Amino acid sequence: MNLTDMPATRYQTACEKVGIEAEFVETYGGSDFNILAEKGMIGLVLSNAMNDVHSCKEYTSVEDLYQSTLIVREIIQDPR
Repeated sequence: MNLTDMPATRYQTACEKVGIEAEFVETYGGSDFNILAEKGMIGLVLSNAMNDVHSCKEYTSVEDLYQSTLIVREIIQDPR
């Protein structure tokens, strides 16, 4: 995906509206979207900060969840 593709620009716009700096990180993790991408779908996976990933102590903060919610809400409210 290019940063000029619609999913990226919608994410960027939503972040700007809520005052959060957009960050794009390419990963090769096991998200379900990998299957859709193999079929040609363009998109991205939204994620919040995680700590001690894939351990019994994995966690995130309420603030990170809240910020993710603000971004998702903005994306949903702009139906393009």
